[in-house]
Amino acid sequence: AYEIPKRDWSSDVCSSDLGGGDVYFPQTIAGYKIGTELKIPVKIRLQGPAKLIGAAGVNIFTLTYTGSSTHSMVVVENLDFVGGAIGINVGDQASDFPLVVQHCKFVNQTSAGVKFGAYAYNLTFRDNLFTGCNYGIWSNGSASDVALIDHNVFIYNSNYDIYVQNNNTFRITNNDFVGNLKSPASSAANIYFDTGSSAEDAGYTVIANNKFGQESRTGGYCIYFAGTSNQVQAVVIENNLLHFDSSSTGAYAIGFGAKQPNGFVIQNNNLLFCALEIGRA
Repeated sequence: AYEIPKRDWSSDVCSSDLGGGDVYFPQTIAGYKIGTELKIPVKIRLQGPAKLIGAAGVNIFTLTYTGSSTHSMVVVENLDFVGGAIGINVGDQASDFPLVVQHCKFVNQTSAGVKFGAYAYNLTFRDNLFTGCNYGIWSNGSASDVALIDHNVFIYNSNYDIYVQNNNTFRITNNDFVGNLKSPASSAANIYFDTGSSAEDAGYTVIANNKFGQESRTGGYCIYFAGTSNQVQAVVIENNLLHFDSSSTGAYAIGFGAKQPNGFVIQNNNLLFCALEIGRA
């Protein structure tokens, strides 16, 4: 295990401090200032409690695959990511890249709280806060499938809270979505699947037991499936509260654009001041 030296005031951190194993960031008064991108190997656990402050345009953590065929997951827990472009950036990988992020806060990232690319496979996000970010969680690489997003809070983010591009097998459960600020409101969505031509894109997904509290929103969507004209298959949407402002017009719980649902189960959802929209071209 390695412990970042504890100081009374803010301290700079560089990639050489993060060689592997368990890395502890003790709490400091002002936090750790991250001025350049930190590249982290796959076999590592990063633990707080601490605040990591990213300079403008900087990705605070970048996870880098080292080529080992027997790698273990990366665990990030109990850290506050403040500012910067991306809190945790997982670029395109050569092989599966398991990641667990839990008990963290992501605040005011201009691109995304967490972004992951190709082969960032088998991911868990649990008990985190995403606020003031552009995207909360952004998946934008092929074969970045099998993600659990559970018991998180998304509040006042300026774009989609969860943005999934061309991936499938997501389990999005027990989350709170509050006050999404994407403009214009008619294009806003808390969960946005940007799918390609494959019917597997966004498929085999469960969205359950979430609260979509949009008290200040009068239009847009809670969940939206976009993409080329094709089907999305095998999705379960159940036991959610989908809530808009009482003055809403043009507010929809679920939208499909040119996509057509195939083998969907939509049941036991509570819709307030919005409509269920299916198969809208």
